[in-house]
Amino acid sequence: MIPKPENCIVLDFETTGLDPLKDRIIEVYGVKLGFDFEIESDYYSLVHYEGKLPPVITAITGIDSEKLAMEGRPSEEVFREFAIFCDNRILVGHNIIKFDFPFLRAELNRIGLDLFNEVWDTLEESRKIFKFYGYGLEQMAKHLGIYYDRLHNARSDVKVTLELFRHLSKTSD
Repeated sequence: MIPKPENCIVLDFETTGLDPLKDRIIEVYGVKLGFDFEIESDYYSLVHYEGKLPPVITAITGIDSEKLAMEGRPSEEVFREFAIFCDNRILVGHNIIKFDFPFLRAELNRIGLDLFNEVWDTLEESRKIFKFYGYGLEQMAKHLGIYYDRLHNARSDVKVTLELFRHLSKTSD
């Protein structure tokens, strides 16, 4: 069942790699939704990262080590704040079950916290509803005519995921 938007937060993270146990979140964005999918509030932060970002991550995300050194905030501060921001709302993301939520829980576990929110995955729901060739965020945006500036940027990915969530909600009515 598709959740009501007023119970949800749409989120996305950019990371240093694909393994939540060894890689880290470097960019966080989430939007708290109200009725009719309006954005009530948002949370954004870059996260300080001690190591040197792999060049492939900089190429994909546009984020480099220098930017994180200058603008990134301490991870403990970011994830404590983000956990409070999430409250008890349903967390919505594209591939959230296999990617974003495991990363978020790993980051929280590193600081002695955890999160047990319900999650709802636009990727899984898209596979149930649509008969497309590909279900990645870029493919879904193209199939549904959703405009985006640049993917693999947390803010842009959340905007696309929010529009996909809206579209999925209308499709199920």
